[in-house]
Amino acid sequence: MGEEPVNFPKVGSYSLHSLTNNNGSRLIQFAVSCSMIIGSTFYPHIDIHKSTWRSPDGVTFNQIDHLLIDRRHKSNLMDVRSYRGSNIDSDHYLVIACLRAQISNIKQVTGIRTSKYHVSKLTSTEVAEQYREQIEEKLNHITFAELDNGEELGERCKTIINSVTEEMLGIMEPANKGTWFDDECQAATEDKTEAYRKMQQGYGTSSLIEEYKEKRRKENTINKRKKKIMDECGIRKYGIAEETT
Repeated sequence: MGEEPVNFPKVGSYSLHSLTNNNGSRLIQFAVSCSMIIGSTFYPHIDIHKSTWRSPDGVTFNQIDHLLIDRRHKSNLMDVRSYRGSNIDSDHYLVIACLRAQISNIKQVTGIRTSKYHVSKLTSTEVAEQYREQIEEKLNHITFAELDNGEELGERCKTIINSVTEEMLGIMEPANKGTWFDDECQAATEDKTEAYRKMQQGYGTSSLIEEYKEKRRKENTINKRKKKIMDECGIRKYGIAEETT
């Protein structure tokens, strides 16, 4: 692949490379066609904070991961750089952007949780029949004045249904969202992170690379074991599984 000068209208003056290959040219053409800019080349940083990929030999570094943003929002992009110290188990470095945005000053009500009922009880024919009778009995007490006001009627029906449902079915307690990530997992992750840091500072010598790989294998083994134990205890993504009767 041939190389050609970087197209600066869409690419900033702080790219790690002054020339680009065919892949880089296609990226620039894509940015031009979509009215975007390659934001990761507009901010001055030292070269180690521009490179996003390390070759297996640990010597060659390239900037091949980029952040594109709409040209209209260029002023909202404050900074883009790579973080070599972040361990993501990859030969690519983490690229982080700092953005600013206008926040609406309209206050919204937050923190309201919707109650969940034990609707599984309705699988019982007897309970379902009693539930229907209770709702019908209370709905029959709606006054003619409420019938003339559609909004008031809707709220009245909602209140009746919620009260009967809560009384007969009951409200479910929030699921206990257990986690498999405990102190042993944390210690393994910290050991792996420390090995990664040594590998970065030691320019990827073979002994440090092997040490990092061993720490990573150990962390993966511990994490898989913890997840398996958690699954066997019935704790999954949505919390502890309900006991069946």
